Amino acid sequence: MCGKGSLGRMSLLRGGRSPAVWLGSIGRLILLPGGGKVASLQESKVNNVPLVVGSLDVAPGTVGFGSITCAWLADSTLLEIPLIGVNGRYEGPRLWVNSTMHGPEIPGIEVIRRVLREEIDPLQLHGSIVGAPILSPLAYRAATYFTPVDGLNLASVFTRDMSDLPSLTHRMARRVYEAVSACDYIIDLHANPSPALIFTMVPQGEGEVIQRSLELAEAFGVTTIRDLENKGNLVDNAINDGKPSLVLELTSWEHIDEDAVAIGVEGLLNVCSRLGMLDRAEQHIELKRTVVVSGALTRLELFSERGGIVSFTKSRGEEVRSGEVVAIIRNPLGDVEEELRSPADGWLLAYPLTQNQSTFTGETVVYIAIPLQ
Repeated sequence: MCGKGSLGRMSLLRGGRSPAVWLGSIGRLILLPGGGKVASLQESKVNNVPLVVGSLDVAPGTVGFGSITCAWLADSTLLEIPLIGVNGRYEGPRLWVNSTMHGPEIPGIEVIRRVLREEIDPLQLHGSIVGAPILSPLAYRAATYFTPVDGLNLASVFTRDMSDLPSLTHRMARRVYEAVSACDYIIDLHANPSPALIFTMVPQGEGEVIQRSLELAEAFGVTTIRDLENKGNLVDNAINDGKPSLVLELTSWEHIDEDAVAIGVEGLLNVCSRLGMLDRAEQHIELKRTVVVSGALTRLELFSERGGIVSFTKSRGEEVRSGEVVAIIRNPLGDVEEELRSPADGWLLAYPLTQNQSTFTGETVVYIAIPLQ
């Protein structure tokens, strides 16, 4: 995985390192000598500021609920994005975590519920967390990847010119980003159809914010992919604005994968520990349904020229050789229409098929993880 380092002004803690506690609104971590226990909560500065994001208005030490109002729909009802807010009793950073930017990608909804409603006690929390379990309600209702009313992909419209565009999806992005701008760290939960590895994604590039984002990715304990920059997504935009951020790709579509949710919950709690928000050691559960590929990685995509039923030739995380067949496309009568071959050595990351186990011309069929050059 990525190397260890500093997280802004905060020291990262793993294994036998000295624990730390967040003190004050400037984000200062105090390392305790000799690996002793974290200082008592009474030594931390008490939070006196309500958590106000969208219609959220949550008093310190409590959990509250609200929404972001985005637009009016054709039946004159409001389109609202639901929010959960946990405002800690003690001062600390503010973490944003969202799920279901694409309608079928629902495992993150359960991750957010368990962490914010069951795992975290606001009376013990240093800082605050804003959870948006369903970021694209219209896509969720239709179980589609795109916003049904205008056909746009919410994940691709977080661009610098989004304020100038009138579509409903662009308006949603503007309102979401207003809320995100009030937070310090961003976690964007997605999911690939099975079969796929569980992995985090951080843009390529260098600098302090990228390094801090990689260190948060390390806390999840899964494969990390260095994706290309400036694709118009939420994480790229937030990193450009100086906010450490990452994408977590869980599995799978349209149902709750219990193993993936467990990994997401533990990883999100680990992030909170790294940020000094929780008095707990980082933990990594046994990975039953994923494989971790270590090292500096990026990914390449294989697209189909022909359409048909797709046969998978590799399992998740399996090693792939350059020139090796990784997917076979057959017509309904069973004849081979196309064989997709890997152009490089690497590992099978995912088969991100969105409609049955079939494809059409130009669709992404395979993700291959390859070493970052």
